Amino acid sequence: MTQNHSYNTIQKDPKPGLSVLWLITLVLQRLSFVSWTVLGVVFTSSIISFLTREYTSTSLFMAESESATSDGGFGALAQSMGVPGAGALLRDNSNPPQFYVAVLNSHDFLADIAQREYLNPDQTGNSGGPAVTRPIDQFSDPELELTARLSETVAELRDRLSADVDPFSNIITLEVTSQWQWLSESLNRSMLDALNNFNVEKRENRANLERVFIENRLDEAQTDLEVAEDSLAAFYARNRRMEDSPALLAEAARSQRRVEVRQQVYLTLSQSFEQARLEEVRNTPLISIIDYPEGSAESLWSLIRQGFLGLLLGLGIALGYILSIEFMKIQNIKHLPEYLEFQETLRKLWPFSKRNR
Repeated sequence: MTQNHSYNTIQKDPKPGLSVLWLITLVLQRLSFVSWTVLGVVFTSSIISFLTREYTSTSLFMAESESATSDGGFGALAQSMGVPGAGALLRDNSNPPQFYVAVLNSHDFLADIAQREYLNPDQTGNSGGPAVTRPIDQFSDPELELTARLSETVAELRDRLSADVDPFSNIITLEVTSQWQWLSESLNRSMLDALNNFNVEKRENRANLERVFIENRLDEAQTDLEVAEDSLAAFYARNRRMEDSPALLAEAARSQRRVEVRQQVYLTLSQSFEQARLEEVRNTPLISIIDYPEGSAESLWSLIRQGFLGLLLGLGIALGYILSIEFMKIQNIKHLPEYLEFQETLRKLWPFSKRNR
């Protein structure tokens, strides 16, 4: 009797709420609707993706350390003055990988890329696209002013550009996406070349400023050295016999050290000056390309991936519709004030409501 009583209690008072089984039942009851919805979404998304498919070109590069190509300048001067730590710091002018990522996304850098012309290597037209094009012509409205067109194109290029840094190897991965395979590879290569040119110009400008500074300082050091040498020569001319005078010997030693110090400064500045002149005309690339962009462009469209995403989207749309209909039925059964107010509002906004017929 006790077991039957418990069983009847459970049957009469089931726990309310949603369940996975209830959801599966709803899907099975409307299986035809769910199937057609999923098939429609998969087919539509696949067609749209196929017609608007794009290509991504990938390259890998690493920034070389500038300290490997420059061992003079202010660093050598600081080291000669007895500050080796500062010398090493000044000689190493390398930038972190994040610096190059910031340059790649900067407005001026992308504005230059946007106005360059890119030639389609396949003139037969099989690769798609025009024979010659510019990003500003592809990604902006030609009726706008140049400033607005550049801003619009730069924003589009930022969306189509991806630069990631490997924290362990400091290798930078550059990805560029466009509607044509050849254009993606051309844009990627152009960005690598522009980035290297930016580095070389930056180094040359720094070397030029360094050369001008050292040149002025070299003139001053030469004058100081000549003054010290003339002072020492005059001292020796006035004091030909100093062996019996400790004061004169000490003064001679101080004058000699003064000449040696200024001579060392002059020699160091001379070496730094020659090094700065070499750096001013050095065009050694500071970007080491590991994987070139040529031949790397791949289509973003994948039939399997697109079908899977369409399947998920179709199921989401079908389940959302089924649950909303079921929710409305439950609210209608309970006759809640919120649902009655919703019906009244719907009748006012929707003229084809059944109660208005």
